[in-house]
Amino acid sequence: MIKNLWTRWKKLGHLLARLFGYVLFAALYLLLFAPVAIACKLAGKRFLPHFDRSASTYFLPKEKIAPTLDYLRRQW
Repeated sequence: MIKNLWTRWKKLGHLLARLFGYVLFAALYLLLFAPVAIACKLAGKRFLPHFDRSASTYFLPKEKIAPTLDYLRRQW
């Protein structure tokens, strides 16, 4: 009898945890992230860098390093 009660209690706990998880994350999104995103959008704030669209590449040239034995010993 106690094992049956314990099994039902665990199922109820898992159901409530899943339900409250969805409710909690939805509330967090609606009350915190969405207003901050709207405020930043209205203020013109950008958190990611702007890239020049006319640039042909964003790669920076690297200097060539001779593969000497000393270089291979100190890789990290």
